[in-house]
Order: sequence, then structure tokens, then C-alpha cells
Amino acid sequence: MADVKRDLQLNLMGAMQRPELFTGLLQPAKGILFYGPPGTGKTMLAKAIAKRCNASFYNLSASSLGSKYVGESEKLVKLLFDEAMRTQPAIIFFDEIDGLAPVRSSRQDQIHNSIVSTLLALMDGLDPRGQVVVLGATNRVDAVDGAPP
Repeated sequence: MADVKRDLQLNLMGAMQRPELFTGLLQPAKGILFYGPPGTGKTMLAKAIAKRCNASFYNLSASSLGSKYVGESEKLVKLLFDEAMRTQPAIIFFDEIDGLAPVRSSRQDQIHNSIVSTLLALMDGLDPRGQVVVLGATNRVDAVDGAPP
């Protein structure tokens, strides 16, 4: 646990509190995945990090971004990232991210593939100075798309 705490302090909180230290070759994480059994404090940890960094905190679940209209979920994700950029420093927290970004496969429905692609593209476009960070939480790490952030 000490290693996890040190990594979070350096790669996440340090980057949000002192972005000037993260220039050149040293780049902070754009996204971090918390995983473990239900009730182990993943959401509480994300909230505590946001509070400690004095960051805006956006807490969403996969079900809150679901839509029966094609393309609507992708628009909601884009609006969320736009709002986080506007209020940075900010943490976007996706609870049960396995429901939003499941493993893509040839049999996976096109809607989830599009949401995963949108999410990854938006994360890729984040400012490398670490003022907006995406945190995800799951108890099914094997069910989350494995594309690197």
C-alpha cells in the first residue's frame, strides 16, 4: 500500500499541485484505474484525492451516460471533458468503468466501441501538464478495455 500511496502522490497529486515540475521528459499519468472488490474504498479514495488537490470532481457511472440515441453518450462524454477542462484542476471519475469501456471485440456492439474510442481519444488529447485526470474504478479489471490511456 505504501507503493500505491507514493505513486499516487507523485504521478497524480504532485502533477496537479505542481504542474511546473512536469515538463520535458517527465509526464504525469492521464488516467489511473482503481480495482478491487466492492466496498474497498475506490470511490472514497478518488474523492479524497480531488479534495487534497483542490480539484473539481466529476463522479459518473456507466449508467448515467447511457442513452437510447446513437451518438448521445459520446456527446455527453465530450461535454464532460469540456467542462473538466474549463474547471481544471479536475478529476473525472468513472465508477464501474467496465460498463462504459468494456473490452472491445468483433462481437461487441458498435455503440460501446464508439464510446471507448471517444473516451480514449479525449484522454489522449488531455494537456500533458496533468490538470485534468481520469480515474476509473472497477471490480472486474478483466472486463475493461486494455488500450493504454
